[in-house]
Amino acid sequence: MKKLLGLSILFLLTLSVLAGCVSSKVFEKSGMKITADSSFKEVDYPGFSVVLESKDIIITGNRQLGLSFAPPIGTLTNYTERVIEDNSLAVDYISYNEGDVVFDWFIYERTIEGMDFTYFGVTKKGADNYFYMINFACEAKNFTKYESKFMDWAKLVVVE
Repeated sequence: MKKLLGLSILFLLTLSVLAGCVSSKVFEKSGMKITADSSFKEVDYPGFSVVLESKDIIITGNRQLGLSFAPPIGTLTNYTERVIEDNSLAVDYISYNEGDVVFDWFIYERTIEGMDFTYFGVTKKGADNYFYMINFACEAKNFTKYESKFMDWAKLVVVE
């Protein structure tokens, strides 16, 4: 009887662990492939090429043509510096370059509707002079919990 009870408890624990697992999911839109997890849903939001929301995280992405800037932007460094300047961010960026994965990233904070958010900003250069800005964001109080996940997801972003 004790053995049966023990097996039943083990079975229920296994089910609860498996039910809590969230699988990876690739979202593809506007020249971006963003890998997150299946808890995200895509929503339309004016001013963004792509917006993904989950319970605690939001991911936004925009695609811009480097030639649409004055003067035109040709390098990832110039684009990143322009994004930081245009958004009045007092941050430094870090370049990530490992194999075929190349992007710049920086962290900044904003208060929106009385809530403090921390953003993990990522800039990438695609083909044909397209540039991409992707933000991974959560409430500031949760950022340390998600920062390494944001970096992992940033490494998986693929742009055209």
